[in-house]
Amino acid sequence: MIPISIENKSSVEPCKIKVIDDDIILNPTFAYKLQNEFGITLPEYEEANVEINSYLATVEEMISKLGWSVSRECHIGVFSFQKINMYKDLKDNSAIIATSENVRALMGEAPMTASDSITSISEEELCCVIDADSSQSEAIKMAKSGKSFVLQGPPGTGKSQTITNMIADCLHDGKTVLFVSEKLAALSVVYEKLKKAGLEEFCLELHSHKANKKQVIDELCETIKTPKSTLSERAHHELELKKNAWDQLAGYTNELHKNRPVINKTLYQIYNQISECKNAPIIEFVIPDINDKATDYAYEAISCFERYSEYVPTIGYDYRINPWYGFNVSDISYAVRSRLKTDLRSAHKLCLDLKPLSEKIRLEYAISADNLSSLRLYQRFFTLLKKSKFITPTLLNSDNITLA
Repeated sequence: MIPISIENKSSVEPCKIKVIDDDIILNPTFAYKLQNEFGITLPEYEEANVEINSYLATVEEMISKLGWSVSRECHIGVFSFQKINMYKDLKDNSAIIATSENVRALMGEAPMTASDSITSISEEELCCVIDADSSQSEAIKMAKSGKSFVLQGPPGTGKSQTITNMIADCLHDGKTVLFVSEKLAALSVVYEKLKKAGLEEFCLELHSHKANKKQVIDELCETIKTPKSTLSERAHHELELKKNAWDQLAGYTNELHKNRPVINKTLYQIYNQISECKNAPIIEFVIPDINDKATDYAYEAISCFERYSEYVPTIGYDYRINPWYGFNVSDISYAVRSRLKTDLRSAHKLCLDLKPLSEKIRLEYAISADNLSSLRLYQRFFTLLKKSKFITPTLLNSDNITLA
C-alpha cells in the first residue's frame, strides 16, 4: 500500500496522481489474516529490500500452497486501519499491558493503594500556564503525582484549560505526554492554548490521515535544532511575586482554618454561622471578656436567646418598659397567683372607671389626670388649698383660678 495524492489544477485538465514520499507498507489486515488463520508470516516490504516485482514474486510463492495467486493491478481507495493497529499493539505488548494497574483494575483486580499523596505537593510547585481554581489544581496535582483518575465536567467548566496545565506541568518535569482525542477540535483547542503559552515547539501533531512520516521527521528536526532558552530577570521576578502571593494565601488559609482555643472553633466555622444570620437585625451588644467565653457560654446564651424570642411577642423587645419589669416575687404558689389575679382584675376595673373621669376633668378644668398618681397629686393639692386661710371655698369654685 502506497499513500498518494490526487491533484487537479482545473476542471478541464486531467487529474494527476502523485506518490507521497512516505513508507510503502504491507496491508495489515491481509497480513494478519494470513498469520492468524494459516500461519504464514509475510515479510515487510522494507525488510525485503527488493523491487516491487521481486517482492510480489516472493509473496506469490508463499501463498501458492493455499491455491492463491497474485494479481498485478493497482486500485485507489480510502483505507483506515486504526482498529487493526490497536489490536496489533495489544497483541505485541500484552505482557507489558497486563502489568498496568489500570488494566488490572478493569479486569476486576483490587487497585493498589498509592503510598504518595497529593497533599505533599504545594501549589507553588505546579507549573501552570493558565489560571486554575482549587478543583483544577487538585487534578493537576494528581497528574503530577502519577495517579490515574477521570476528570468530568459539563461544557465550559475548564477541562481544556486543566489539560493544558497538566501538559505544561509534565513538560516542566521532563515527562512526555500523549494527548488522544477522537475529535480534532478537542486537540486543536488544547494546541492553541499551548501555542499561546509559548509551548508550540514542544507539540507534535499526529492526527488521522493528515499526519505523515515526513512531516513528523521535519517537526522533530526543527525542535532539536531550536536553541535552549533561559528564564529572564523579569520571569524570576514574576516567580518571586507568585511565591509571595502563595505564602500570603497559605497564611490566610491557615489562620482561617486554625482551631481557636476556648471556643474550640475555627474562624471559617464562625463566619459560616454568622452568614446564616445575614438577614437578622444587627444589635450592638458588647460581651465583656469575650475571649474567655467557651462553648458552654455560647450554648447557654443561645438557650437564653431562644427563650427570650418566645417572650418577645408578650413582653416586647425592650423588657425594661414592660409593666412587669422588676417583679421578683419568688412565691408563685396557687394562692398567690389567685390573689394576684383578683388584684389585677380590680386594677383593670379601676382603670376603666378612671378613664371617663379623667376625660371629664380634662374637659371641665383643663387638667390632665390620666392615671391614679396624677389624681392623687391633684387631690392633695386641693386639700392643701382648702386648709389655707387665704383661699376660701367660694374662690376655689370660681373660674378665676389658674393652676401653673
